[in-house]
Order: sequence, then structure tokens, then C-alpha cells
Amino acid sequence: MSDVRDMFTMPVVEELGEKLCGVFADFPKEQFIKTVFDDMWGGRGLFARLSHMAKTLGEMLPGDYKATIKILCSLVPACSGPQAMIFPQYIVENGMEDCEDSAEAMACITQYSSCEFAVRPFIDRYPIEMFGILKEWTQSNNEHVRRLVSEGTRLNIPWGSRLQTVNKKHDYAIPLLEALKDDPSEYVRKSVANNLNELSKVEPELVVGIGREWLSSGSKNTEKIIKHACRTLLKKGYPPAMELFELKKPDGISVKRIWCTATVRKNQDLSFSFDVINESSEGIKIRLGYAIGYLKSNGKVNFKEYRLSERVCTPGTITVERRHQIAETSTRKIYPGRHVLKITINGCTLAETEFDVQ
Repeated sequence: MSDVRDMFTMPVVEELGEKLCGVFADFPKEQFIKTVFDDMWGGRGLFARLSHMAKTLGEMLPGDYKATIKILCSLVPACSGPQAMIFPQYIVENGMEDCEDSAEAMACITQYSSCEFAVRPFIDRYPIEMFGILKEWTQSNNEHVRRLVSEGTRLNIPWGSRLQTVNKKHDYAIPLLEALKDDPSEYVRKSVANNLNELSKVEPELVVGIGREWLSSGSKNTEKIIKHACRTLLKKGYPPAMELFELKKPDGISVKRIWCTATVRKNQDLSFSFDVINESSEGIKIRLGYAIGYLKSNGKVNFKEYRLSERVCTPGTITVERRHQIAETSTRKIYPGRHVLKITINGCTLAETEFDVQ
């Protein structure tokens, strides 16, 4: 898999330079390209490259920030994905002293390249001012702007730093999420759920309370949001979250005959199967899942939980067969050695076994 930082090729940056020359007659295209691809370019990661390009752009664009950002906003629709990614970072590197104009620019640019990273330092620096702006954005007729509200106020986002405003005041974004919980766009509603899921890791009681209140509306969309928002709590078997969805301790349920491939290689599938037995005389609502205990470099095991299904388990035996690819991700390296497979029902581990990765 290619490195995402390699999107910023020479042709991509050269083309951006041409487009900048089209709106800034005196833009020093050759100097811009030479400065971007300096001797340190190869050692920079994705965000370091974005920051470097944005700073370089700020040094070479004529006029003041207010004037140039308006011109860049008019240019961004004509830019490719990698080119457009530079504009949100340009706002961070050059516009932190100008909250109002920067916010206006983000509302424009996020429609072409997400400003979810760019908006966070502004929220931390101007929490009161930005709250008012974010509230206005919840009423935007553009789903990308509305989604920027929920993504931008997440406590954590992948590759991003923790939002200190929410870290200090956990309910900061709740009124904003309230305004978006019935959004017509599933794209936005899923973002609302992801925001609450991150919050649930530090404030489970708060999120369950919100879930209880929102579920009382009877909206199918809201129910889906809350279930997705509580997914981490449900995987962990957090009792108040389980109660929200009538999931009880699985008394009368057992897991037998667990089996899995004894040895697998990286990027191969782990095959596994097991029997779920309902020994009672009535159906029991269950949330069925499994967890892979990935071996870490220090010899310890870190579990990642996965959902299989949610169903009513009738009396008798159900045989389940599944496959799971043992593959590396951007946040997980696969080490050879002993790994663990657990089967969970309603958050409780009912069976486990081990397998080797070579």
C-alpha cells in the first residue's frame, strides 16, 4: 500500500503552481516548487509536508491574509484532492489571529477538502466565538459544513490531537449535536455518532444519559445514532449501555466447540467457528461478537473487538462460522507469535482459544 504522503508529487505541486499563477500574476512558481521539494522533503510525514507547503505558500503569496484567503477560496473548487488539502493547513499556519475570516474560509473550503483538522486549533483558542460560529453552521444548507461541526468538535479524531476545549468541558458540543441528531444526511448523523462514541470513552454516563433522552423520541434515525455512539460501551459490556438496548447478562447461554486455524500468516484469513447454546426455554436477545488479542512488541496482548450480529437466540444450538484477515493497519503492526481469540455475548467473554501468527 502506497504512503499517503506520496500524493504530493512533483506534477501535483507544479499544477498547483500554475493555478496559483492564474489568480496571482506575480506568484513565484519556480521558487515555490524548489522550496517545497527541499533537502528535508523526503523525511517529512504527511502533516509535516502539509505544514511545510502551507508555510511556503504563506511566505510567497502577495497581499494580506484577508485578501489572499478570499482568492484561495475561489480557487479551491478547481484543485485536485491533494492540492485542496493544502488550503485548510494554510488557514492554520497563517490565519490563527483572524478567527472570523478563517472560519468563513473553512466553511467554503471544507466543501472540497475537509477542515476537520484545521478547525480544532481555532476551537481551542476561541471556544466562545467558535461555538457561535459552529451553531450557525448546524443550519447550513451544505452537509459538509454541518458535518464539520460534529467532526471538528470530536474529543479525538484519527491522526489528530485531543481537543482541549472538550477535554476540559465534556459537554461543550452537546447542544451542537442536539441540533444535528435528526439531520437529513446520514453522512452527518454518522459523524454525530462518532463524536459521542469518542466522548463515551471518558464520559460513559453522560453519553448513556444522552442516549436515553434521544431514544425517547422514537426516531429510527436517532436510535441508529445512539447504537453507533454506544458501540465501544456495548463491546465492553458497560451495563447502563446494555440496558438501553435490553441486553442483559447472558444467563442460560453458553459457547461450546470453539475452533480456529492453528497457524496463520500475516494477511491471511483466520477461520473460526463455535456453537452458541441457549439452554433456557425462551428466546434471549444477544449481541454476538469476538475479540482478537493482537500480540504487541513487548509481549503483551492488545484486544480489538468486533461485532458479529444482534439477534434473538432461540432455545437450542446455533453454529457460527467466520473468517478474519490478520492484516496490519495504519495503527497496528502484526508481530509473529501467540495471539488470542475470544467469543463475547452481551459484552461477556464466554469462550477463548489461541492461534499462532508466523
